[in-house]
Amino acid sequence: MVSIMPRTLRTASCLLLAAGLALVPPASAQKRFADVTEVVVVDIPVQVVVDGQPVRGLTAADFEVRDGRKKRQILDFEAIDLGGGGAPQSPVEDISVPARRHFLLLFDLALSQPGAVVRARRAARKVVAENLHPTDLVGVAVYSARGSEILLGFTPDREQIEIAIDTLGMRGLLYGAPDPLGIVLSDQPPGSLAIPGRSVGGIDTDAEILELLTAMQAGADAATDRNSILALSSSLGALAQMIGAVQGRKHVVLFSEGFNSTVPLGLGMGRASDRGQAQAQAEAAMTGQIWEVNSDARFGDTSTLSRLDQMSKEFVRSGAAVHSVDIGGLRAGADVRERRPSSDGLFLIADKTGGEFYRNYNDLGDAMQSLLDRTSVTYVLTIQPEDLPLDGRYRNLTVKLKRKLRGARVVHRPGYFAPKPFSEQSGLERRLTTAQMLLGDREGGRIAIEVETAPLDGAKPGLSVSVAVDGTTLLAGQRGKKLAVELFSYALDSSGAIRDFISRNLMFDLDKSGEQLRRQGYLHAGRLELPHGDYTLRTLVRNTGTGQVGLRSSKVSVPAG
Repeated sequence: MVSIMPRTLRTASCLLLAAGLALVPPASAQKRFADVTEVVVVDIPVQVVVDGQPVRGLTAADFEVRDGRKKRQILDFEAIDLGGGGAPQSPVEDISVPARRHFLLLFDLALSQPGAVVRARRAARKVVAENLHPTDLVGVAVYSARGSEILLGFTPDREQIEIAIDTLGMRGLLYGAPDPLGIVLSDQPPGSLAIPGRSVGGIDTDAEILELLTAMQAGADAATDRNSILALSSSLGALAQMIGAVQGRKHVVLFSEGFNSTVPLGLGMGRASDRGQAQAQAEAAMTGQIWEVNSDARFGDTSTLSRLDQMSKEFVRSGAAVHSVDIGGLRAGADVRERRPSSDGLFLIADKTGGEFYRNYNDLGDAMQSLLDRTSVTYVLTIQPEDLPLDGRYRNLTVKLKRKLRGARVVHRPGYFAPKPFSEQSGLERRLTTAQMLLGDREGGRIAIEVETAPLDGAKPGLSVSVAVDGTTLLAGQRGKKLAVELFSYALDSSGAIRDFISRNLMFDLDKSGEQLRRQGYLHAGRLELPHGDYTLRTLVRNTGTGQVGLRSSKVSVPAG
């Protein structure tokens, strides 16, 4: 069961920004088209652990927060205790985004054999289904010769997670048009994926993935070990920067067969045969046979190690730990193998980011249980930095316990990025943070909107949705004669699954309709096909020129019959 200690200073409404910050409008923002003023706040998820077990029962008075060298007052406090698992006592959407664990399942398709990837998918499916808590958010990504790609943004929707793991983004395995935010991949349930030339349902996706990955491997150019490591470091470093925009503590679970660690670390770090080569190199140096000595092979390539270090720092700065899984060890039965340079490389990544390394584990869920246990209690501390420049720069955070707790370890995000203009954010940053807003529990913003629903007329059950947008707040700060607007409305059930959504990109010519838009606003009508039941409707409107948004949350029901 999950217990929630409510925030001591719960604001009327709140919006998440790409920097992992929030905009807090006053209570008057709940009134129709009221003026909104905003301040920037920072949410800091914290875990306190003693002897591998979470510490429960702490309050805001137990913590001290410093933003750089400045001591900050804790304005808001929330405690989430996932306990021993099971269904949450409160609806999933009522738990704040920063308090929820974020797992990114990252499959390495470039450095792993196809058969190992298939086994990794099975292990990942089992962990999601049996070990993760219903409140956990999960994303799916791949690393291939094309670089890193996030296939599915962080979502609680277990069906979409299963589809992402089953397909790994392979073209031809998905059915239906995905949504632009990347949190709905298919409108078909798992096990009903459409493949050209085959009937829907009962598809052996393991065989399909194996065939596609084998073809990819056969067509790829062989790369040197050093180039492989440099490519991996660069691509994963960029991925780390992107997920830095997402609130909450991130756990990246890297499924890979690893890379040759003797390149960055030297021959002495590998197998016995490599250590023998290292000894031969050392003897050659001692006897003056310099021509026999290869410094890079003996001591490691410092430039490659530096790139790995930089990649690891990007994950740490983004509030993420990498937990690496040696999928070469995910085999049936006992498989105790000689320590390999590739597994040393996976250990290196995990160690530098504060993560765990899992080798030769047939049951990954059991192996990860200690991680899940010690992260089951999260305290969210909220601070408000004054006069924060909106420059996107990184700022250091320090969280300490005011009273001594023997053996206590405080784990928290080491810093945050100040907001930056919407126009400077990458497409992936916009996608991730917009999805997080829609899946969260907060509302508000500069653009005033109202949402009304009614049952659908006709044979299919569902709701008609009307979104009224105030023209004055929509046009505030607008430059130019073309107004581009994004509108999203997502219906989530009590488990957090997305049952249907509306997504629209709108363009207004202000020379023709600007004055009317300012006076009368804009009304958008759409429909959601939903079975009988209760839902939370999350609706967001954004002026893509200014980046300003309006977000509303509504409890809605689809009547039976």
